Amino acid sequence: MPLEIIKLKSKYDVKTERVTNFYSANPFPGYKSIDNKSTILKKGDKSLLSKKIKNLFKNKKKILEVGSGTCQLASYFAIGTNNQVFALDATYRSLEEGRNFAEKNNINNIKFMHGNILDNNIKKDYFDLVWCNGVLHHTSDPYLGFVNSLSYLKKNGVIIVGMYNYYGRFTTKIMQILFKIFGKKIIMMLDPIVKEMKSDYNDKNAWIEDQYNHPLEKTYTYKEISEWFKKNNVSLISTIPNSTKINLNELDQKIISEAKNQEINKYQFLNEIMMIFNSFGKDGGLFVFIGIKK
Repeated sequence: MPLEIIKLKSKYDVKTERVTNFYSANPFPGYKSIDNKSTILKKGDKSLLSKKIKNLFKNKKKILEVGSGTCQLASYFAIGTNNQVFALDATYRSLEEGRNFAEKNNINNIKFMHGNILDNNIKKDYFDLVWCNGVLHHTSDPYLGFVNSLSYLKKNGVIIVGMYNYYGRFTTKIMQILFKIFGKKIIMMLDPIVKEMKSDYNDKNAWIEDQYNHPLEKTYTYKEISEWFKKNNVSLISTIPNSTKINLNELDQKIISEAKNQEINKYQFLNEIMMIFNSFGKDGGLFVFIGIKK
């Protein structure tokens, strides 16, 4: 039985239309012809964050991925579990790719939703986990997107928010200028992520377009996202790079159930600056906040 893509009632402003058109032309992340359940699991397990979260949310949990793109992470959370996974994205073509992969690989515990996160039109207080990593900074109103995403989360549920960092994005900003002047060849030579990729052109092109030719992106600091959490009664548990007493490896069900707010340490600014020089900066300057809705 074909899997349905549910069309939500949504409006798209000019900026959002530009983003959806961009991803229609450049679906991200791309699939390879050899991709199957095994390769998606292997890819997901390479990320300490996704592997840890899957281990914590793998038994009859309701999971929403906001800005799912081609739904590879949604598939990862669904494979081998009895979770109900929901993939929300504003680009229909990206959802089609995710649906096609799910149908081909008999992944039946995913629902696909086509809509705009800036329209608050999903069931409230419903999900155990809302994953919103690397998407809000591509919207015309990231804070509204955060508030909407949080409204879908149950009390004591976990929210993952990943944003481009103001300082950590510095190297990428320089590379974006070089891209505009010299084109893709200079990126092929200098970008460490591209150089680590194998010969698959589609993978390299998808990364380059997403990082260096995106029509809309914004950057934030730890302080700004911390204020979002405080303003909306969300307990901060941990960050990546880590700036709290609890690191990702220590995260467990006991910590989640206690939901004790962790203050960002006074050296967090140095962590942000160091992103310029370490792997976080080389990987696009993304930082992550993990919180619990009170």
